[in-house]
Amino acid sequence: MPGGARPRNRSSWQSPSGGRSARPDTTINSGPTGTIATDQATFTFAGNPAGNASKVQCKLDAGAYADCTSRKTFTGLSEGPPTPAFRAEGAVDNQDPSPATGTFTVDTTAPKVTITSPSQGSILTTTSASAAFAADEAGSSFECRLDAGAFAACSSPKAGSGLAAGSHTIQVRATDQASNTGAAASTSFTVKLGPSAACTAAEADLSAANLQLANAKKQQKKAKKGLKKANKALRKAKKSGKAAKVKKAKKKVKKANAAFKKANQSASDATTAAADACA
Repeated sequence: MPGGARPRNRSSWQSPSGGRSARPDTTINSGPTGTIATDQATFTFAGNPAGNASKVQCKLDAGAYADCTSRKTFTGLSEGPPTPAFRAEGAVDNQDPSPATGTFTVDTTAPKVTITSPSQGSILTTTSASAAFAADEAGSSFECRLDAGAFAACSSPKAGSGLAAGSHTIQVRATDQASNTGAAASTSFTVKLGPSAACTAAEADLSAANLQLANAKKQQKKAKKGLKKANKALRKAKKSGKAAKVKKAKKKVKKANAAFKKANQSASDATTAAADACA
């Protein structure tokens, strides 16, 4: 909760004597100010002048005054702005007419963070994300971290880029003006990316290479069939002198084998390229 100052009846810890020399005055020498993150507060004080003040009485909020001694600790303070008061008293109930008061705020509650985006379990299709969050205490400061990274100062919205595909977790914690730090809030999301332009092009090249390989296989099969037929004819040709026909068939088989080898290598290269581009 934010710290606040109460109106005071003097410009410092001290109560002015106002010229009433016969009456004691009260001075607070030390004590908390602003906002504190504990439920206890200690004050030191004195009655002035010493000869006119036989004792000092203290009270908290609407409680009754009771004799006390400097160093006075108030414990079990509730959240909010308590008002301790200190009143010097002299002989015959001669009291300080304007007791000294302390002004401070007790805040022992840590702020709670709410993350509004990205929502828990959401799917992102880009490598960038923006986290939006808020705390239930005004004036709180924030620290953020992504996955297993270290917490670092941040503000809402907190943008991040270069996210890898997969699951990610954002954590945010807040610290209020009293230095209370709350538990971190978290949200998890998944980055799913479509194929890149390089992947799409590589897949197209692979498709073309596989088609070329299929055609080469057909030509190889056809050439081998022709060679078989030519060899059969060779046996007959030895008697007729038509060996040139067999030579021509062998040349076709050799050419078909070379085309098949080239097409097979192209398909292999295209497969590797597609795997790299689409990883």
